[in-house]
Amino acid sequence: MTFLLKSKPERKTSWKKVVDIFHLALKLHRQGKSMIPMDPFIVSCVVQAWSRSHDFVNAGEEAERILRNMWAMQNHRPNTIVYNGVMHCWARSKGHPKAAENAARLLREMWTLNEEGKTYIRPNTITYTSLINAWSNSARYKSGIEAEKLLREMWDRGQTYLAARPNPHTYNGVIAAWSRSQNHPDAIENAKRLVKEMWDMFENKNMRFMAPDTISYNNLMGAYQRNAPRDVAVKEIQALYDEMLKYNMIYRSVTLKPNTRTFELLMTAWARSSDLEEAERRVMDLLATVWKRYNEGDKSLAPQKLGIILKNLQNKKERMAQQKEQKQKQLFATARTHHHNSNTKATTTTSTEATAG
Repeated sequence: MTFLLKSKPERKTSWKKVVDIFHLALKLHRQGKSMIPMDPFIVSCVVQAWSRSHDFVNAGEEAERILRNMWAMQNHRPNTIVYNGVMHCWARSKGHPKAAENAARLLREMWTLNEEGKTYIRPNTITYTSLINAWSNSARYKSGIEAEKLLREMWDRGQTYLAARPNPHTYNGVIAAWSRSQNHPDAIENAKRLVKEMWDMFENKNMRFMAPDTISYNNLMGAYQRNAPRDVAVKEIQALYDEMLKYNMIYRSVTLKPNTRTFELLMTAWARSSDLEEAERRVMDLLATVWKRYNEGDKSLAPQKLGIILKNLQNKKERMAQQKEQKQKQLFATARTHHHNSNTKATTTTSTEATAG
């Protein structure tokens, strides 16, 4: 099973093979014919397969069904790893309307089981981060609120239980949750505050591992893209990009470096701005920067993908120029018609007066 999950050539279909093998083994196990143990390692492999299935509606339900089957078996019990895998599946079930609530239910269940004496089940940083990601992916008004509640709970529990303390991945999940909090008036400010909090821990509290990284900044850029007026968004996203470059130079950080997503956010922000001439210049400069890094060996970048943004911007400029020209023609035609009608009316009036005289 592990081989199939790690097999790159078959990664798109390997999850289905793992699930099929597991269901066959489960059927044989119930008949007393299987030699494959239904232990947490095997089950976690199957749950991991569901998390890679790209089934964003059913992955959580299917993974939890496996968890319940495991509880129903004699001499087999799920552990923290299995629960974390199911939580991860719920986090990826973006199409399920209650994914976040179901992941939250599992967190409460884990703490209850732990308090009942099942010490092999205890939520940790991975558990909480998966639930935070579930709230982030739900993209609702309260996504940021619920995610940050979990972050503060982690700090409280982490005072006596280090395995539940937050890390940069946790913070990135909460920043993303605020970024996606639909219609929340403080979404941007809360995302900014969390990035600032990370820098404070890094610079002033000797927590060097808590420095914001590329994902932190990308998520904050996303907050501006989703929640700010276009010309405000481009100004702030450009400032964040410049800040990334500055801190990258100061700290020589390999984890704080613009990636394809960073360039996509910034180029898209410029393409949506009102000053199309400046936008085209900026997008061309950014694309040239990407190509330069790519040709110097940074193959993680995708300049071909980003080139589409420039092409779309240029097409937009051309359409707007055509619309402007068409509007001018219509205005000219309207003015000519009005002038013609005025002359006709004047001629008619003069003729009438002459006849009357």
